[in-house]
Amino acid sequence: RGATRPAPSIPRDPKAYPQVNFNIEQLVDQAARDIGRDAPDPIKFRRARVLDNGDLDVDGKPLVHDLRNKEVLAAAAASDLWLNRHCRQQKAPADELYGVGFAMAMEAYGTTSDGSTAALSLTDDYRLVLDTEAVEMGQGAWTGLAQLTTAVFGRPCDEVRGGRARWLGEPLSGIDTYHRYASTTSASKSIFFGGHVVEALSRLWWRLVWLPVVAQAWNAKTADLAHANVRFENGHLVAKGRSPLTWASLCDAVLASGCSRMWAHGSFHGVWSWAKFKYGDDTFGAWLDALALMGNKEDPRRSHPKVFERLRHIPPNDDYYDEPKPSATHRSVYATAGCLVAVRIDMSTGKVQVSDAMVVLDAGDRADEELVKGQVEGGFAQALGYALSEEYPSGASGGQRLVNFDSYALPRLTTMPEKGIETVFVDLEPNRHILAQIKPPPGGMAPPPLRRKGIAEVSLTPVAPAIANAIHHALSSLPRGGTMDTRATSLPITAARVRALIARASNG
Repeated sequence: RGATRPAPSIPRDPKAYPQVNFNIEQLVDQAARDIGRDAPDPIKFRRARVLDNGDLDVDGKPLVHDLRNKEVLAAAAASDLWLNRHCRQQKAPADELYGVGFAMAMEAYGTTSDGSTAALSLTDDYRLVLDTEAVEMGQGAWTGLAQLTTAVFGRPCDEVRGGRARWLGEPLSGIDTYHRYASTTSASKSIFFGGHVVEALSRLWWRLVWLPVVAQAWNAKTADLAHANVRFENGHLVAKGRSPLTWASLCDAVLASGCSRMWAHGSFHGVWSWAKFKYGDDTFGAWLDALALMGNKEDPRRSHPKVFERLRHIPPNDDYYDEPKPSATHRSVYATAGCLVAVRIDMSTGKVQVSDAMVVLDAGDRADEELVKGQVEGGFAQALGYALSEEYPSGASGGQRLVNFDSYALPRLTTMPEKGIETVFVDLEPNRHILAQIKPPPGGMAPPPLRRKGIAEVSLTPVAPAIANAIHHALSSLPRGGTMDTRATSLPITAARVRALIARASNG
């Protein structure tokens, strides 16, 4: 009592929080309406001011990696839902209000600094198995990661074993890396961090183990096949002028080689770590920290795998960079989402129904497009409850009354837009990567060909402010609507709160 309370801490990256985004996106909308006056266009207002590559973020750090804010805004502005919003508003029934709102968010996928370990195994019954430290919590991490072997082996992994952090770390425990071997499963990071390692691992395992087997079967030189059009078709490996090889025959040869399991670890801190490895007489560079090989029946806790000799290692630290140093960069890789929603408001009850919804998403290449769409729909449903119904009262008895879902108002199917969520993807151009090359790569190597962004959180963040902006647009058709006084400033936006806003917009 009488002591001075410490000042609250201020988050360094406020745009990452849905609560802050709810306020910011409404204020941006209001600024567009106040400045635009007779013809306000909140999306056009944003397009003239939105962050772009090379701009500074809220911490004053340059945004050097791929950013698609302008492309997301352009796609949203061109949609029928946005272009015809005023026409539909004028045609609304007398007892109903109609409005369309927009909001956007850029979310860091994962953090700027983390590591990942993965192992690929070929089993005796010819199945591909992926071991990862990622834990499946309903976000689809295992499904997405399993797809990433398809580009090399013509098939996804048959099995994913997650949460294997300690097991994965055993073969590489003596290797110095920038990050520890076990990363966490959170913050949209699985497909970016784990995906890079799985894809790099797939390519190297193919080149070092599988391709020599293929060369022997075809009585060819490995170097000649490395640049040939060798590919899997209908379960066979084919190439021009060569007899097709069955999957079973290839697997038998790989199993006999004693190299039917391979490990890899990589570290990211604004760029990926790089190392020059030696394997037999071969030396090569890879955007990884460590590699190891062993047979699929060997236990890494008891056997000694073939850990690759590392001739040179460049960790993703300050030594790799020109200014600015990554140690001062807390977030560097972002995905962007724009959300458009149309609402219908019953003027007598204040009930809000989201009638249409579109999400414009910058996700890069999708490992599984239907899975990403499902993530968008799930995020939208979660945000819908956050925006319109979910509330956990504080106080002595507070939330103790809400112990079951019959009394806690989660979204139902009837709460969702009847037509579902339209998802529009903003795609990367061919041969473009999501990481900028901050410094020339070592040894003249090409930068890592990364084109996938994590999108879990960004599917949720802009939904609530888009709904609030849609309600405000609906109220703008009333005599005293369209002002800051007729904005929803508290969550959830219940029917009672909407009725109060209607009264204020009608009578002042």
